[in-house]
Amino acid sequence: MAPSLALHIGAHKTASTYLQDALRKARPLLDDAGVRLLTPYDLRQPGEYLRDRFAPRPGMEGPDLLRHQAGAARRLVITEENLPGRLHDLGLVRMPVYPNAATHIGALADAIAPCRVELFVCLRRPTGFLASAYSQVLLARSVIAPEDFFAANDWRRLDWVDYLQRLRAIPGVGRINVWRYEDHIHVIRPVLRRLLGWKLGAQVPLPPRRSHQGMSQTALRATLEWVVEGRSGDLAAEARRRYPVNRHNPALRLYDPDTEEAADAAYADQMARIAALDRVEVLRPSRRVAQA
Repeated sequence: MAPSLALHIGAHKTASTYLQDALRKARPLLDDAGVRLLTPYDLRQPGEYLRDRFAPRPGMEGPDLLRHQAGAARRLVITEENLPGRLHDLGLVRMPVYPNAATHIGALADAIAPCRVELFVCLRRPTGFLASAYSQVLLARSVIAPEDFFAANDWRRLDWVDYLQRLRAIPGVGRINVWRYEDHIHVIRPVLRRLLGWKLGAQVPLPPRRSHQGMSQTALRATLEWVVEGRSGDLAAEARRRYPVNRHNPALRLYDPDTEEAADAAYADQMARIAALDRVEVLRPSRRVAQA
């Protein structure tokens, strides 16, 4: 029997690195339980990309190719948020979000057919997603004023329902597990149990804090001031290091309250529609947590 395949594909800026760190640190535990793990550390080297690993091989059909990558493991778990595509190009977030996701994921699904792929996808509120994308743009040395970034990237064009519908339409994709980034701390354990198995997912130790810290308002202001002064280098990274998010430096907040409220209402509507899609299961906090 061929091993099963679980594929975590982000989205970007939804604590993917936190999940990957937890999995990597638990690799010996996973190996002993018959789960093989592939993370960006394994997949972002020449010759090791997913397209290389799952390229057609003479005499190998889909199940053989899957067994070849899984080795003796009963389940292959892959986490790579870049598989659906890049988050932005020079400050422009592609819309519809991840337009080439079906092509990239479909190629992997085709390679292992008739075996199926179980997807794991985390989503984020539109304003938070784009604000975090803006931070990433700055960290990539593409300095752009906030008003110019948001003029080019309208939150109203971020349609997660369309994204999930495109993922569902990929031949070979089975169940899709979805959760909200805003629920991350409360659903990470159920996510791990779905990803690894009920018992094994309960045993993975969780890192104490997020792997990547966001930018503060002070760090953004410093970055833009340094640009005006003519400084060069990794300005945003230096500003984030000097002015981390704390009680003196509040987290980056780039939208006014009315916009946040409208975006949150649209997000809630999208999540309700996603929950109604066939083969999609939304992982939510327990009722006890939700009522707290």
